[in-house]
Amino acid sequence: MLTLSDKEERQHYLNARATIDTLLLLGIVPIINENDIGATSEIRYGDNDRLAAHVATMMGADLLILLSGVDGLYTYFPHLNPGAEFVSLYCVNYT
Repeated sequence: MLTLSDKEERQHYLNARATIDTLLLLGIVPIINENDIGATSEIRYGDNDRLAAHVATMMGADLLILLSGVDGLYTYFPHLNPGAEFVSLYCVNYT
């Protein structure tokens, strides 16, 4: 269990990175989730997504895949804004 603040304290950051490195070396795929009990602020929509991005950066990952219950990318949260538009094409240049 991690919190976004773990990246701010150097020792926490190093410990988390070493733990994840060890798990990966052992062939274990770690499942990382926001530590709801340890979080000091209210949990907001997307906290785990932001945490995943921070962990991917911390680990020097080449790729981050986020699984979602939403059927695609929208211009805004569709459940909050009925006028949110579906983004049908998104291009990324990896060069």
